[in-house]
Amino acid sequence: MTVIGLLLVAALPRLGYVPEGIEARRAESAVRDAFGAASHLALAGGQAVDVRFAASDTAWQVVRSRPGVVESTDERDRLEVIYAKLNHFPVSSAVTVDVVDDASTAEVAYAFYPDGSAYGPGTTMRLGARAWSLEVDRLTGRPILTRSVP
Repeated sequence: MTVIGLLLVAALPRLGYVPEGIEARRAESAVRDAFGAASHLALAGGQAVDVRFAASDTAWQVVRSRPGVVESTDERDRLEVIYAKLNHFPVSSAVTVDVVDDASTAEVAYAFYPDGSAYGPGTTMRLGARAWSLEVDRLTGRPILTRSVP
C-alpha cells in the first residue's frame, strides 16, 4: 500500500493532475515568497519595489518601482542578477486575484519600501471553491492571508 501511495505521489503531477489542496498551498507560498523577495530587494537596493499579479501568465512579478536610480555600476549589476532570479512566482492558471478596496484599480500591485514598510490594496485570491482575502502588513510588509470558509 505504501509503494502504491509513493507511486501516485510521483506520477500524478507528471500526468497533469494536482489536487486542489496542493495548488492552494502553492498559491499561498507564491504570495509569501514574492512579498518576502520584494521586501528584501527593497532593503538591499535602497529603492521601492513593486509586486504585481500578472493575470496573463498567472504569476506574481517583482519589479523595481523606478528602474535606473542606482548610481554605482557594480551595485546595479549585482541587483540585476538578484532581480533576474527573484522576479517571477507562478501560480496555477485557475487562480484569480481581484481588487476589493478600489474598483477603479485594474492592476493588483503592492509597493515595498527600503524602510521595511509596504502598501497595497485589499484583494481576494480564488482557486476553485477556495478563497483568501489578501492584505499587506503596512509596517512589516508581510502578507496577511485569511481563508474564507465557503
